[in-house]
Amino acid sequence: MQVELHSWRTQCESLQSEGLAIMCAVDRQSYVELWLRTESGSVLTTRVENGDVVESVAEVWPVAVFREREIHEGFGIQFSADHSHTPWVIASDSPMRGVAYLRKSVGLRSRHEIAWPGLKDPTDVSSSPSRRRTLPIGVQTDSEKLV
Repeated sequence: MQVELHSWRTQCESLQSEGLAIMCAVDRQSYVELWLRTESGSVLTTRVENGDVVESVAEVWPVAVFREREIHEGFGIQFSADHSHTPWVIASDSPMRGVAYLRKSVGLRSRHEIAWPGLKDPTDVSSSPSRRRTLPIGVQTDSEKLV
């Protein structure tokens, strides 16, 4: 069911007894669509424009605070509760901090700008261990044929 943004919290309160199953967002380029599904199968959606503040549903379903944190970090949606803006996925020292990285309008940063977080860069083939080519059993190399 599509609801207006101003009635988002009210509609969620009416579905409180059904329990929260999932809450997510979808980038529609000109706006973000906020989705919520209850454990009973009811679905709520609302349209969030740039600059809109969404009323937090963490008081309705306490587990929603984690979903709101993910949505805020990935899509940049502002929620009315301050605890919904606590970083969740991106490390505090990451250059991606504060970037709504799941928005289609945000270009992915080049690998030259952000260092690979692992121990070994997978594109660095110069330091890869070399392997000798093996031949099938019974096939002699050129040096063995000369002997």
